[in-house]
Amino acid sequence: MLDINDIAKSRDEALLQNKVQPVFMLGIDIYQLQASSGSVIWWYTQVAWAHDHIITVCYFEALMDTIPSFMTAQHRHCDDSFIATESAVSASNWIQADSQWSIFTTDLDSHLQQEETILFPAFEQATGMTMGPTQVMRTEHAQMRQLIAEMTQALSAQNKDQFLGLSETLMILMQQHNMKEEQMLYPMTQTHLPDAAAVLEQVKAY
Repeated sequence: MLDINDIAKSRDEALLQNKVQPVFMLGIDIYQLQASSGSVIWWYTQVAWAHDHIITVCYFEALMDTIPSFMTAQHRHCDDSFIATESAVSASNWIQADSQWSIFTTDLDSHLQQEETILFPAFEQATGMTMGPTQVMRTEHAQMRQLIAEMTQALSAQNKDQFLGLSETLMILMQQHNMKEEQMLYPMTQTHLPDAAAVLEQVKAY
């Protein structure tokens, strides 16, 4: 259960306390609150803060029950560990860099497999499009994996310049890739799948 003490009394107070991080999702500004209990709560920025906070927050927590919101949250999670790796490498903190890189690569690989094994096939079956957006995404996944393999070698050799050079390329690729998924593919999948909720549960359980 979310303790009401975890929730700041106002949006401004929450921002000042660094409890809330702005997130861009599907052209909508939302906020993510990490409660001390570990719960992640999402809500729309146009929430009337004069309303009861528990009711408002719990209502918008339902946003996580859609394919776009869940998969987008995974993107943001991977972004965090990727940026942390870059920072550690820049500071020549190789122990921290190895730790964050392991988190990033593990989480990203799981995310890509969820898409390739469950989400993309479901979209293709529902729409009949096998050579459309999912094919483009698979190609970009392969490009990401190649870059990650090269970056892993650079990290193992503690080659800062090579790692950071490759990381810039990967960051641009991921940003463009994620935008296409978040603004096009995920919403299309949510709309076209007759059993979107069931597919999402398969993704979560993978």
